[in-house]
Amino acid sequence: MPQLVMVIDQKRCIGCHSCSIACKLENNLPKDMFYTRVYTNRVAYAGENELGMDEPEGSHVISGGGFVNTPDRRSLMLKYYTKGCQQCAKPLCVDACPYEATYKREKDGVVIVDYDKCIGCGQCVTACPYNARVSVTGDEEYYKGAQDTPVGGQGIPPHKKNTVEKCTFCSHRLDAGLKPACIEACPARARFIGEEDNPSNEIYPMLNGAREKECLLPEKNTEPSVYFLK
Repeated sequence: MPQLVMVIDQKRCIGCHSCSIACKLENNLPKDMFYTRVYTNRVAYAGENELGMDEPEGSHVISGGGFVNTPDRRSLMLKYYTKGCQQCAKPLCVDACPYEATYKREKDGVVIVDYDKCIGCGQCVTACPYNARVSVTGDEEYYKGAQDTPVGGQGIPPHKKNTVEKCTFCSHRLDAGLKPACIEACPARARFIGEEDNPSNEIYPMLNGAREKECLLPEKNTEPSVYFLK
């Protein structure tokens, strides 16, 4: 089975949240829902690490007696992780679904939810080690555009009450020959997508070059399809 993978260059990523906002608009997500979130890895001068959500008061400040941006402690380094569905080659969510509502597409390995089969039981939510799935209750408030029309890209599946949703690498855009919205919106050009084993893809030299790369939670043995270039 071909496997689409996403590559995120951490040297280029500036943590601007453009990918999160583009994803939210493209998929017409409710006001309190995100498929993709930006996390900041704070590395202190002493080499200590802490990973947490970016905050309005500054990603270099940790409240509650943590690191402070004072002149003698300004050797902090920041790395950003944009975390959504990892499109795993061995997704635990697929095995956990009792109704076969979650599956991998044969043509590109993208993990999809069939809303007509999903009953919103939440077993996939529990099984996912990346906290990448969100439940739709039907009480969500959605954004509206001109003439009170829904926001969202052409071809997005309609939201359905009592189901579970997640990032699909913008499968509706892939099917139209387009790149995911997060890639198109990235001002730093830090995000790339392609088939992992295809030498003609632009990501092939990135994954097989000298730079180190990492995936999230490799110990879970899910074989994530999102790589971070260090």
